[in-house]
Amino acid sequence: MRRMIGLLTLCVGLSCGKKKEELPVDVDVSGIAAQLSDYERWGADLTSVREGFVTDECDDTLFTGLRASFVATVNLQLAESAPGEWHRRRLTLPECFPGHSASMVSRDMLLGVAWWAWRTDRKDVARDVVLYADAHGGVMGPGEPSRTAIRAPLYGTFAKIAGLTRVETHVPVTVSGAETGYERHVAAWHLHLRARLNGGMEDGYHWWLRKQADTQPSNALYAFLAARYVTGDYAPVVAALQDARHWPRDRLPSSAEHCTPWLWEQEEGSTSWSPCQESGEPAPVVTWTGSEWAVVARMLLDAAGAD
Repeated sequence: MRRMIGLLTLCVGLSCGKKKEELPVDVDVSGIAAQLSDYERWGADLTSVREGFVTDECDDTLFTGLRASFVATVNLQLAESAPGEWHRRRLTLPECFPGHSASMVSRDMLLGVAWWAWRTDRKDVARDVVLYADAHGGVMGPGEPSRTAIRAPLYGTFAKIAGLTRVETHVPVTVSGAETGYERHVAAWHLHLRARLNGGMEDGYHWWLRKQADTQPSNALYAFLAARYVTGDYAPVVAALQDARHWPRDRLPSSAEHCTPWLWEQEEGSTSWSPCQESGEPAPVVTWTGSEWAVVARMLLDAAGAD
C-alpha cells in the first residue's frame, strides 16, 4: 500500500492549514440530556436482540461502529472474520456479498471500524487493517475494487489510530462540495475523526462544513460540525435534535416519521425523510433505534461538559 501511494505529498492544498479550535457550547442542553437517556434505554432494548448492532442490513458495520463510538460498548469484531478482514454486518447473518451487495466490505464500513477502534482505544484493530491493506495491495476484500480499495486518507487515518509511522497519516481527506447523500455523510464523519485525531479541524475545510449545515439545516450532524469547528452557534443543533417531526419525545422514531433507519445519511428532502409508503399507502410501522440522533446528542453533551 505504501508503494502504491508513496508519491503523494505530505500536505495537499488548503487542508494543511492552521487547526481550528473546538468552540464551546453556550445553549441549554438539559432537554437533550433527558431525551438521550430515554433514547439510549429504548434503543438498547432493540439492539440487544442483534448482539448490539443497529440493524440487520448490509450497511450495519458503519452504523454500529458510529453508534458504539458514542453510545454503548459493542463488540464490533462480530463483523470481522480474520485480522483486518471486515464484513458489512455481523457474521451470524448471511453474507451480503455476493447477492445483496457488490462487495464484502466497503470504505464506509471501514470508517465505522475506524471510529470504533479510536473511541475504544483498539490500536490493534487499526493496525490489523493497515497490515491487511499492505498485504493485499490496498484491496480490503472481494467484490468491486471501486468499493473495496482503501484510499490514502482512510489508510492514513487507520495508521494514525494505530500509532504507526506512515506518510499517509498526513494525506488530507478529499472533499469537493459536490457530495450528496451518503457520500456527504461519510466525508463529514471522516473529517470529524481526523479533527479528533489531530487536535482540531484544518482551516481548509471550514467552507465545506458551513455549506453542509446551510444546505441541510434539519440534519443535526452537519449543524453540530459547523457549530463545533466554524460558527460556535449550537442553536441549530438543538433545534434539529428537538424536531418532533422526526424525533418524538415519548418514543423512538419509526418508519411513520422517516423511511430509513439512519436519517443523517440521506439527502434532506428525499423520500427517505418522509413516512414509508407501500403502493401509496402508509407502510407497516417499523421502530428505529434512533442511533443517529443519539450519537449527535452525545457529542453535543460531551462538548458541553454535561453528564
